[in-house]
Amino acid sequence: MPNEHQFHTIISGFANTSADFKVWAEFLNIRVIAINPPPPAPPPRLFDKKAHKHILVPPRNVTPYRTVDVSIEDAAVKLADIADCQEAMIAHVARGLGFVFNPGTLPTPAETTLGPLTGPQLLHLILGWQQMDLGIFKTLMRLYGLVPSDPTVALHPGLTSDQRLAEVIVSWLAVIRADSIDFVTVQRLNKQQGPVPGLGTPLADLEQQYHRLVNNYLLLLAHLPYHLHGANP
Repeated sequence: MPNEHQFHTIISGFANTSADFKVWAEFLNIRVIAINPPPPAPPPRLFDKKAHKHILVPPRNVTPYRTVDVSIEDAAVKLADIADCQEAMIAHVARGLGFVFNPGTLPTPAETTLGPLTGPQLLHLILGWQQMDLGIFKTLMRLYGLVPSDPTVALHPGLTSDQRLAEVIVSWLAVIRADSIDFVTVQRLNKQQGPVPGLGTPLADLEQQYHRLVNNYLLLLAHLPYHLHGANP
């Protein structure tokens, strides 16, 4: 449990991001859905001969947690997919403004600049990117007149395992990834696959992809005022 407090803080940040992104995405999807409503859903079947009359109680889940490295590498992959969705948003806005946007590069690995880093040092960098991510996205929401959720507060976690907390990190990134993919699908944005993790240790991959995501949000935030001014002269 050496990384318990850092993992808890990262989880809290991703939960906060998920809440904000859901509000922002639903706000922007309203107009698109109103213009191009989806086909009506079929009526529910009143009688299904294949339906189970008695639902069996599922067995208790005794599957052990994955190792921290496996979970963190999975988190890095999901974060990379979120960054791909984000780049689809930037490309759309940049195209409307006549700017050139060429995605597909990764930031320089932190260890190249800072030298060999320990796990706690990489987690400290990840927490730094997360604070920037939270602040940028809340500023982005305010550009649309939306009220972001309250910022995260310092936690005093109880005892648990790093394996469990790493899996919770993955689960929150899975939620954000699903919402991001749904957003670019509804908006009909062109999502491309960008650089994938796998060049360093799992924590180094997660830090590098988070750095990439924050760089993208800074670029999107820089473009949006011009885009919104053009859309609402």
